[in-house]
Amino acid sequence: MTVDALSTAAAPGPAPQRAPRPLPTALSALYASRLIVWGAAMIALALAPPAAAIVASFDPAGVTHPFHSAVLNRLIAPAARFDTTWYVSIAQHGYTGYEHHAFFPLYPLAIHVLDWVVGQPLIAGLLISMVCFGASLVLLQRLVLLDFPDGRVAQLSTWLLALFPMSLYFSAVYTESIFTLLSIWAIYAARRERWLLASVLGALAAAARSDGFVLIVPLLWIYLWGPRPGAPAPDIDWRTPLGLVRRARPNIFLFGLVPLGLIAYLVYCAASGWSFTEPFYAASHYWGRGFAGPFSEIVIAVRHFFAHDLAAVITNTHVRVFYVGDPLNWTWSNVIDVLWLVPLTAALVATWRTLPKVYVVYALLIVVASASTPSPLEPMMSFARYVMPAFPLFVGAAAVLVDRPWARRLTLGTSAVLLAGFSALWGIWAWVA
Repeated sequence: MTVDALSTAAAPGPAPQRAPRPLPTALSALYASRLIVWGAAMIALALAPPAAAIVASFDPAGVTHPFHSAVLNRLIAPAARFDTTWYVSIAQHGYTGYEHHAFFPLYPLAIHVLDWVVGQPLIAGLLISMVCFGASLVLLQRLVLLDFPDGRVAQLSTWLLALFPMSLYFSAVYTESIFTLLSIWAIYAARRERWLLASVLGALAAAARSDGFVLIVPLLWIYLWGPRPGAPAPDIDWRTPLGLVRRARPNIFLFGLVPLGLIAYLVYCAASGWSFTEPFYAASHYWGRGFAGPFSEIVIAVRHFFAHDLAAVITNTHVRVFYVGDPLNWTWSNVIDVLWLVPLTAALVATWRTLPKVYVVYALLIVVASASTPSPLEPMMSFARYVMPAFPLFVGAAAVLVDRPWARRLTLGTSAVLLAGFSALWGIWAWVA
């Protein structure tokens, strides 16, 4: 079903009803999903607390348990695992080693600033993530209402994003929440023809995550071809550059601000005595995540999946262990990563069928950026959480599911169960993405 068909079918009679307000749905989705995350992690910590040696190996400085109270440390645990230690360390001490430079600066800078107020960087990071996540859910609904005015698709999109099994990272001290907010906000601003605001938000996104600069593509697309307020998207003239020139105005140069978020960080690295390309060098040489071509992660992971990983998890032999006692292992993780491709493909097809093509382009750009730097231990490491900011995937899925009640309930229920399971594993220091 297309956007126009859905909107027409959902439109009431001669007296149109006003769409539901975004805030109540956003708050409900925020509270319900975080209750699942915190509840599952708390139960897992009570039943199977990780050994002190394991915690110390991942967090030797004790960043994730900064309080004297064991209760407080346990309460903060679902927000503080793995890369949290790097973001907090950068917020407190700056970029002191080359391995730090793989983490882009906007989020640790925000933690550093808010830490002046709250006096605890971990709490500052949690507050930033939660506020950005809640704001993302509100803005997502406002954006979807531009194409689906009756509100049903907007509400379902919110729940699909909030209950996505990797959405535990939205409330963790990670960049997913702030990057998702900036992405949705920038595209919403462009849809409202607020070009300067869209460009500034794009620049901030480029300073928040390495793939943030790709926002320049959907912003330019909306500028040149729409969709724009009150008018259908014009036909795209691919045959001649004049098709672009005719639509361009002097304010098109505002989009030159978007890459400045990335460029500013690279200049900072060079001015601080490091290489201009230090972030990419650190990602490749310290973290093993160098660029290996579009979709290279998927190609390698699928090859491993059929060559030995699937058989290994079925027979429970020849698995590659992450650490002794880990409930998961690298082999299981790779199988899970490959299985993510099934709902991803379905969501991409739904997005293509139901949404303006600019959303398909943005989703594909995020997928390509997320699938092009394979890890030697787990080719698609973090892929599922990296693609979460590709919000059109959730909107496209919602547009297909909104009139299919059984499929909708099954999808939301399965997502909630998986979110609880991954949150439980995450709480006891099992690597889940």
